[in-house]
Amino acid sequence: MKEVNDYNERIKVRFILRICLLFLLFTSSMLYNTYLISPYSFGVLLVFIAFSIATPFIIKHINSVYMPAKIYLVGAFIAIANIHVIVGNAEGLGIILWYIIVILSASFVLDKNWGFLYTILSLGMIGFLHTAHYNGFELFGFNELKGAQRILMTPFRIGIPMCLLYVIIRDFIETKEEAESITKKLLNHQETLNKQITESERSYRGLIEEAEDLIYELDENGKFTYINPVGLKITGYNKDEILKMFYDFLVLEEDRLAHVRFYRKQIFKQEASSYRRFRIRTKSGEIIWLGQRVKMFFDREGKLINSFCIARNITENIVASSELEKAKNEAVKHSNMKNNFMSAMSHELKTPLNAVIALSHNLLEEKPRPEQKEDLKTLLFSANNLLSLLNDILDFTIIESGKVKIKKQKFALDQLLENTLRITKKQLQNKPINIDLQLDSAIPLQLIGDKDRLLQILDKLLKNAIKFTPKGTIAIATRLKSSTKKTATIQFEIKDTGIGIAPEKLGLIFQTFTQADASLNRTYGGTGLGLTIVQKLLEQLDSTIQVESTVGKGSNFFFTLSFERQATPTIQEKPTLISPKEALIGKQILLVEDNKINQLVAKKFLKKWKTKIDVADNGQIAVDKVKAKDYDIILMDLEMPVMDGFEATKRIRLLPNGKLVPIIAVTASSLVNLQEKLEAYQFTDLVLKPFEPNALYVTMTTHSNNSVNV
Repeated sequence: MKEVNDYNERIKVRFILRICLLFLLFTSSMLYNTYLISPYSFGVLLVFIAFSIATPFIIKHINSVYMPAKIYLVGAFIAIANIHVIVGNAEGLGIILWYIIVILSASFVLDKNWGFLYTILSLGMIGFLHTAHYNGFELFGFNELKGAQRILMTPFRIGIPMCLLYVIIRDFIETKEEAESITKKLLNHQETLNKQITESERSYRGLIEEAEDLIYELDENGKFTYINPVGLKITGYNKDEILKMFYDFLVLEEDRLAHVRFYRKQIFKQEASSYRRFRIRTKSGEIIWLGQRVKMFFDREGKLINSFCIARNITENIVASSELEKAKNEAVKHSNMKNNFMSAMSHELKTPLNAVIALSHNLLEEKPRPEQKEDLKTLLFSANNLLSLLNDILDFTIIESGKVKIKKQKFALDQLLENTLRITKKQLQNKPINIDLQLDSAIPLQLIGDKDRLLQILDKLLKNAIKFTPKGTIAIATRLKSSTKKTATIQFEIKDTGIGIAPEKLGLIFQTFTQADASLNRTYGGTGLGLTIVQKLLEQLDSTIQVESTVGKGSNFFFTLSFERQATPTIQEKPTLISPKEALIGKQILLVEDNKINQLVAKKFLKKWKTKIDVADNGQIAVDKVKAKDYDIILMDLEMPVMDGFEATKRIRLLPNGKLVPIIAVTASSLVNLQEKLEAYQFTDLVLKPFEPNALYVTMTTHSNNSVNV
């Protein structure tokens, strides 16, 4: 459209410039005679000549022809009327030609209304001069001019208008020819485009016909206007049958209402594109799933014109997805069954172990005879070994389930390593081994990371070192690898002077249930899971375990972990050692435990610590006892008949005197999400069975004066 407007503008500019030139020539030739007749008319012509010269410059300056042409033609009419008055001949050919030129110019450059206006004005001037002539009224003395002067004016009065008419007619002819040429080009271009469109449509139809998807078109009412062969094959209908149907006819009855509502909503919101899955019933009665993408086309008023739809048979995908979901649910079910089984087995195995370990500690504290003391130590050692093996299997099961969650905990590295060293020394069983801690002074000690996983890794590696080091030295070494303002990367090493590992056996030691040599299992025992657990835990922490070893000289296991640095150091208070007589004397303790052996074992130690004990065989009895009496500490087993420890704790926390009482979970459970569940049910702390009496005592004294729930 812009190109057409520009073309019209150029024609009008060219035309008006020619008119200006010819009018300039005409008025200039009339100046002398006009001066002889009327100085006033002479002045009018001079003004018009000046405007004729200025008009091209005005058009160029304002970059438009309309307004300058309008003013110029008004001036031209005034100049011609002025000459008409001078001549005085109302019906003179020359003057009439000039009026015709102004009328044609106004119609061409401006519009037909202006042409009509100038026609009326011209007729008015002719009528006026007719009246003046027949009434003998002459405005100027044109007739007083000499014959020669009149003869000289004739070419200008008649010849120049004829030339102007020729120019106008020629412009019309040239414009017509140019327009015809452009029209031919447009028609040729249109023909070429039509051919291209036809070819594109043929290709497009060919692609649609050969497409493997169902493709169809709908009109504004949702009626089929086209469907490709694949669509006919899928639905089972022929083309004539389909073209009589509306789009929702094929949709399964149960899905039809929701399907119609969906697309009505799309039309209402004028959402051009959408995707939806739905079922259809074919002509043979088969039900299949379609995944359909729709493109809707709307006019400017927002009315639907038509819709273009592409659908694919996704029945196999839906069935596969359903089967996958079933398999997933089955896997989750089996995983939960395995976890519950492991938890139950852990409970059943650890319950008698708890009795053995606790009673062994109790007997050792009652000053047995030397030969009895040795037997009790052997019994305790065997029980602890059995417990270690059981814990390895449970740890491995939890890691294999993929439910180990990495936590961010604030801790002081030096205190963590010192506590680890202290615990390790207790495990030496009088072995001639020296344990050393080498802490790099450059390491920032206040860190954030998974403290529990780090402790677990160090514990497994240290137990492995103790097992395979008959005598010598075990060292925990740390070295700062890199550090920034926000992070610190630390290398941990567990070195020993034990039996060492042959180079060809290094690849075996991290395999599940595998040791470097079968004979080692008979000599040192173990399941071969410890190092496997270490490797898998480090993988969870984006690290890996490495080892250097020489047979007969010892081994060095090392790994690297990155931690965040604490912005504000964590102040960790050192525990105050309080003797049993001062800590728990007179404290009201509620022991919630269903197993009679565990009740017996726990009561022995609680009586020794001079506490006041009430026993509840299940959670319901515990809730009733708390309703009737206040307690300082509640020791809660988790797995009990009638009501378990979780539900009992939940109900106790709702009681006025149960909101702040410390509730310590004492359990042999190995649930993978145990810690999270305990926090959710607002337990205060946790002691795992089998426990050492001292561990239970320390936990109880920690919370005996601090009634704060988790």
